[in-house]
Amino acid sequence: MFRQGLACILLASCAVSAELAAGPHDVLSPQLLERGTLLVDLDFEEELSTESWNLKGDWSHQTGGLRYRSTDQKVVFGPKIRSAAFPLPIGDLIMELSFSWHEQTERVQVVFNDEDGHALVLEFRDDFHSLMKWKEREPLTAFTEYPDVAGSSLKAAEMMTLMIEIRGEDVLARINDENFLVGSAARFARKLIPLQVCFQGGEGRLHSYKIWTGRELDKTGSALLEWQARRNERPPFQSAASQGFLYAEKVAALRSQLRESADHDYADLIQRLEERMRAMKDAYWFYGVSSKNRRAHAERQRAINEDPRYRSLTSELKKLQNEELFYIFSVDAELVDIAPKGLRAAYLRTATKK
Repeated sequence: MFRQGLACILLASCAVSAELAAGPHDVLSPQLLERGTLLVDLDFEEELSTESWNLKGDWSHQTGGLRYRSTDQKVVFGPKIRSAAFPLPIGDLIMELSFSWHEQTERVQVVFNDEDGHALVLEFRDDFHSLMKWKEREPLTAFTEYPDVAGSSLKAAEMMTLMIEIRGEDVLARINDENFLVGSAARFARKLIPLQVCFQGGEGRLHSYKIWTGRELDKTGSALLEWQARRNERPPFQSAASQGFLYAEKVAALRSQLRESADHDYADLIQRLEERMRAMKDAYWFYGVSSKNRRAHAERQRAINEDPRYRSLTSELKKLQNEELFYIFSVDAELVDIAPKGLRAAYLRTATKK
């Protein structure tokens, strides 16, 4: 049994080592899962059905893939929910995208949903990469977290492949040995809905889009451990690349630390914040609903213009939200220097009064 287990580990290690030599043009092999049933296989040789697929932004069907043009706004591609052409939901999966990456390309983003809404956002950029997750939709104060962040070494290429594997609570997304993300979250173990693929910056092509069900491959866990061990070999995250992201990532990390600690003052603050948010939700059904919901957006605008109670409650809630952020600033004073200008000024005014 020991020899058999050792052989499995050695084989997994060899598979990962071979994979790590792959470049952006090479075919990637799954590391955590075996390919099961092929659920979606698009090479864009034919026009897409608008009844089954969403195309938001400047897209056009051309030989060799879907061509996009993006300036300030990202372009979005994905299945329409409850589409007969897309089997939903699915559990363990392998998703593979092939696309072009040009000098003007800023990022490619893949968003997954579950029954509670957004669960996972994977983002590969020309300056850094990130894995962002939400714990739960409820309570309303379910803040985002960043299980993995890394620098980028992506260069322009006519054909680049991104493979995403989600197995239980684990996720591995990679383009090559330097540009990959690895992490875990409880919500990954749910039935997931691949929601959308987004591109921003310049022009490019989405060449193919494939999704398979996944069958367990890495039973020893050695492949995942090896990718985790290689995190420090990736290009380092350069804080100068995005001060805004650095601020968001640090706030998310401190929120997680404070919630898991025995900090009673912070726990009391979060409880008051949650109670106020629930009161808002009970009084105004549209509170917390996406602005993309036209009815919710219209009701929100009406309340802002015509309902003094709504304006008063939102003002009180904003004060509590700032109080929570200011508490975090008191834990890490360096955050103040990279905070948004208006928030930094408000905190400094409050600190001066004390």
